[in-house]
Amino acid sequence: MMLWGVGTPFASESTVTLEDRVAALTAELAEVKAETAKLRERQGDTSEELSHMRASLANAEIGLGALRTTIDEKEARRRDTAAQIQSNLAQLKDETLRLRGAQDDTATEIGSLRVGVANINEYGHPITAPAV
Repeated sequence: MMLWGVGTPFASESTVTLEDRVAALTAELAEVKAETAKLRERQGDTSEELSHMRASLANAEIGLGALRTTIDEKEARRRDTAAQIQSNLAQLKDETLRLRGAQDDTATEIGSLRVGVANINEYGHPITAPAV
């Protein structure tokens, strides 16, 4: 209840006494003080909530940094592993080509030995090629 205002006289000055005005202003002051106390309490709650939010944000940023580091480390290991696999595959291809060449050489040698054995069996002694 606002009975006192700037430039606003009381509705009926003759019936309102000084004690009534003081009582009304005291009541209004008590209301303002109570509202101020509520606002300060809410401000304290808001400040506390804001502090919690800042702490949560800081923790989230730390977690995000750790996650980025982990992702970077895993990506580096993946690249190293891919390079090692590529190197191993190249080495395996080289070994396969070398083994195929050796297998071809062995097959040729076995073929020559079979011809030699067949000639011995057919003639009873080895046939040698004429000297040139």
